[in-house]
Amino acid sequence: MTPDDPTPSDALPGGLTGDPALLGAVGEALAAVRKVKSEAKVGMRAELASMTLAGTDVLVAAVKAAEADLRAAGRITTLAYAGADTTEVRDAVLAPVTHDPSAG
Repeated sequence: MTPDDPTPSDALPGGLTGDPALLGAVGEALAAVRKVKSEAKVGMRAELASMTLAGTDVLVAAVKAAEADLRAAGRITTLAYAGADTTEVRDAVLAPVTHDPSAG
């Protein structure tokens, strides 16, 4: 192992590397999204029509850099941001669930 090799803490599957601060911020935001869905007693695949992610300036900047990934993982259609001392989801609106009669 050379000094230029990624450490286990910053290596991702497939040999990709990532910014630990960025990954941590997005992970923290996704945990907040999962908490909202859990408290609403819906599955993690439930879609959020809209939500506001509140957090520190550092967290918000990091999440904005990976917004597409957070929106895809959290199934979020519209994402807004607000400043706060802690990370939380505000004003979350679940997307209406439509039942497909052919699904049984």
